[in-house]
Amino acid sequence: MSTFSDTYRAVEYWPDEDQRVIFGVTRTPETDAMTDAELILRYRKVVEQGMTPPGA
Repeated sequence: MSTFSDTYRAVEYWPDEDQRVIFGVTRTPETDAMTDAELILRYRKVVEQGMTPPGA
């Protein structure tokens, strides 16, 4: 599920039944064209690489 503002898009997902993750991305033409699933995959890749996601 995602919500939008003029400058940010918030994405919410549940990796398991006990954990909820909400993260934000800056709206750009690229991120506006992406589905929630694509943004979640990108977010998880950043986290798995041990990097801090933007905006965290």
